Amino acid sequence: MATLAENQTSSEEKMMDRSDGRDRKVSIIHGEEAVNASGHKDQLKRHYGLLSICGLALTIDNAWVALGGSLTVSIYNGGPPGVLYELLVACFYYGFIAASIAELASAIPSAGGVYHWASVTPGPRWGRVLGFYTGWLNFFGWIFDLASIVSIPANVVVQMYAVFHPDLVIQPYMVYIAFLLITWSCCALVIFGNRLLPLLNQFGLFLVIGGGIITVIVVAALPKTHATNTFVWSSWNNQVGWGDGVTFLTGVLNGAFTIGTPDAVTHMSEELPNPARDMPRAVAAQIILGTITSFIYAIAILYGINDLTGVLSATGSFPLAEVYAQATGTPAALLCSAFGAIQLGSKTAFTDLVGSFIILTTVSYALAIGPHLFTGRRNVPRGPFWMGSLGFFVNAVSVILIIFFNIMFCFPYSFPPVVATMNYNSVILVGVLVITTAWWFAHARKHYPGPKLSSLYVDGKVVTLETPEGPPDEKNEKIG
Repeated sequence: MATLAENQTSSEEKMMDRSDGRDRKVSIIHGEEAVNASGHKDQLKRHYGLLSICGLALTIDNAWVALGGSLTVSIYNGGPPGVLYELLVACFYYGFIAASIAELASAIPSAGGVYHWASVTPGPRWGRVLGFYTGWLNFFGWIFDLASIVSIPANVVVQMYAVFHPDLVIQPYMVYIAFLLITWSCCALVIFGNRLLPLLNQFGLFLVIGGGIITVIVVAALPKTHATNTFVWSSWNNQVGWGDGVTFLTGVLNGAFTIGTPDAVTHMSEELPNPARDMPRAVAAQIILGTITSFIYAIAILYGINDLTGVLSATGSFPLAEVYAQATGTPAALLCSAFGAIQLGSKTAFTDLVGSFIILTTVSYALAIGPHLFTGRRNVPRGPFWMGSLGFFVNAVSVILIIFFNIMFCFPYSFPPVVATMNYNSVILVGVLVITTAWWFAHARKHYPGPKLSSLYVDGKVVTLETPEGPPDEKNEKIG
């Protein structure tokens, strides 16, 4: 494993003590050469400001659209009260995870995110293998989420076309073509228009907030009659067959689906001038604003429902269209209300892949946060955002809740379980672990190097990470 020269410790102290812009924006100053937290010279311009990165965080999460995309499923887990209270529990749960991630991102502002932190927090002996597993779990989780993120605008575009062409019979290939066009258009924008992304993300921030406000106003103002307070807040409607407690806890997955991307923005750390300071703010903005916007949006659309049976039995690729149609009474208003979803589409329905996104990503978070807790929080430098002794409590709650809710999220979607409603999230998790383990022993055990500076800081000492050829360098390892 490559490490920097002998003056790393003094260099790192210089990074912690000096306050000029150059030192704040990097992980370490090696002599007079600035390198980022991954141990490399910057390859991308650090052109994101705090507003741009907050816009990116909110655009990725897009909580109110994510909630609307999974509305018909969440209603089965308790009805309208289930939608609201399960969302709040999920936001509370993810608040602990977000605080833990923000602290690690402030200490080690690396584009590698959780895989880099998981390589650091356990120390040199276990860092390489845990970082490897964490990276692959997080990767597979985001692949599943990416498919759902792109599928909602693909579905919405097709559904909006069908609204004005009643004779159209929607075929799966139509949605798939739209899916491919959107996917490759976004890839082209990232590759050829990278300099435009900060501006686009600021525009995205405006649309997420502005679009949400407009949608809430339209859905709240147009209905001739609104749902009752009892229907929205207390009329519990359990349609999944489990007891009410299990129904509620498994339904928290819908809220997690709404808010569950706290690490997304951390992968942009090496494109921020001051990531150690600003990245925790971006994570906090995503969680706080995502919670507020999704909760207000949920209240508005639930009061707009006048036929719950019609919503539950709605067909088409965008079931929320039925809610908008009931609230507005016109397809044209539906088109206007859904415009934000077309432009900023996030996650779609409550599926096994979406559930696996939540489970795989939270397990990867636990593999970074857990070792941080169990090693006494000693293996990372203190960033501008540091929770001190409170961090033990926050990290512990994060790990406990991840384990508890991931068990609940593997329960069958209804009881008694049948093939059509079976939950395969546990199978997918085990499958990913089997694939990762096979690849570790076939190749990575001897050839995977890990992040370049993954064990730079252990108990305030510079160490060398375990290399494929042997254990950590005894000269440099000073633990204890």
